[in-house]
Amino acid sequence: MIITNDILKSCIFCKTRDFHILNNEIGVKSDYEKLIDEQTSKVKNEFIISKQSSKYKCIDLDGKLYDSSYQNYDFIFNPKFVSDKFNIQIDAIEKIKIQDTSLYIPIIFSGTENRNPDLT
Repeated sequence: MIITNDILKSCIFCKTRDFHILNNEIGVKSDYEKLIDEQTSKVKNEFIISKQSSKYKCIDLDGKLYDSSYQNYDFIFNPKFVSDKFNIQIDAIEKIKIQDTSLYIPIIFSGTENRNPDLT
């Protein structure tokens, strides 16, 4: 099973939906869910464009496996991680340098973020 953004978000926002997704009982999305998905996509695309047009070094893996060859990027969009215990795909990873240590912060867009008016 691949743990996706949808599963992670449902785990945070709605345990019942998470239960149904994990049991392959996915129904039809409501108009509200479709609106949130549309907003999420918009926010994510604006974020990607803003980072790619700035000083940050970015790459979009588009669901490809993450490996150490990408460690020189500040933002890695749509990475996928696979091990013998789990598979996970998230929206992005941000690398933050603190002294001589690099921290990798996962980013998941929910569609409820406050939008920056400068990006619209």
